[in-house]
Amino acid sequence: MFQVTYHGIHSFNEGTTIDFISQYFNIPRQYFYLIKNGKLKYEGHNGEVLDLIIRAHGGKGGFGALLKGKEIKSKKKENLPEDYYDMSRDLNTGKRIYQIRTEKELERKEERQVELKEMKIKKEKEMEEEYNLKKEEDILLTENTTKKLLRKIDCYMNEGGIKRKKEENKDNNGKKIKHEENELDILNPF
Repeated sequence: MFQVTYHGIHSFNEGTTIDFISQYFNIPRQYFYLIKNGKLKYEGHNGEVLDLIIRAHGGKGGFGALLKGKEIKSKKKENLPEDYYDMSRDLNTGKRIYQIRTEKELERKEERQVELKEMKIKKEKEMEEEYNLKKEEDILLTENTTKKLLRKIDCYMNEGGIKRKKEENKDNNGKKIKHEENELDILNPF
């Protein structure tokens, strides 16, 4: 920033203050502008202090210096940590490298959570199918066992029962007493 002060030393007949400065310093008009107290000025009065601002490309600045500083430091060091350039900016997006890296990690984490959720749902479906198959097998086994039992009961009823020996009991003299009865053993039909 340059401060230009003139107190009637330089006289000019025609044009604005900008025209005068352009001619006097040999700077084209599009490369600078004048401000006073933060406001844009085209014309100044005798004895007035104006700020001459040179228009420069590159915006806020500091980015080039940051890259150059990192480059110089990197030449001094051979083994650099992975996050050494995190404060540098990406040339395509202008974002800091650590922001880009954080966004990628967040995307990967979200993708992994979606995968885990899908795997959980798939596993639950498989377990449910397995449970239903086991349930059907148990029902069939129960039905088959019930049918066999009913057939045996039917068979025993048609034959008039089976003669079985009851447990031998002893009388008071120690002699064995044998009893034969028609019994239907439902608990052990086989």
